[in-house]
Amino acid sequence: PSEVMDMFHREALRIPADATANLKADAVTRTANTDAQEWGDCPRCGQPVRKTGRMWQCSTNKTEKTKDGKWATTAGCGWKMFARIAGKTITDQTARRLLAGQTVTLKGFTSKSGKKFDAAIRIDKERGTAFDFDR
Repeated sequence: PSEVMDMFHREALRIPADATANLKADAVTRTANTDAQEWGDCPRCGQPVRKTGRMWQCSTNKTEKTKDGKWATTAGCGWKMFARIAGKTITDQTARRLLAGQTVTLKGFTSKSGKKFDAAIRIDKERGTAFDFDR
């Protein structure tokens, strides 16, 4: 048993070194390239917008994890636009058009009751995006 435990211990100690040595370079550069891209100006404060994960948000936003495990905005204007709206994924191209001030009509949204619908969306300073049913 002690030999097995020693073997496990040696293997566990190797994991961080192996992970660092085998890190794919494109995983690092892809994130850096996404941050460097021009997405447009924040509709609230005018600062640049960046893409972080599955959302676009103001570059001034800073978040911290609270004691209860949730994330809270601690600085910045707080504007963000999520990539998924009513079951529909917003593409990078659509995000650029929205941030340029355009209203974009998309097909395939899903209502809370499960019905499919088409709608125009636009940037909203308070909620990120909003449906524009007048179009």
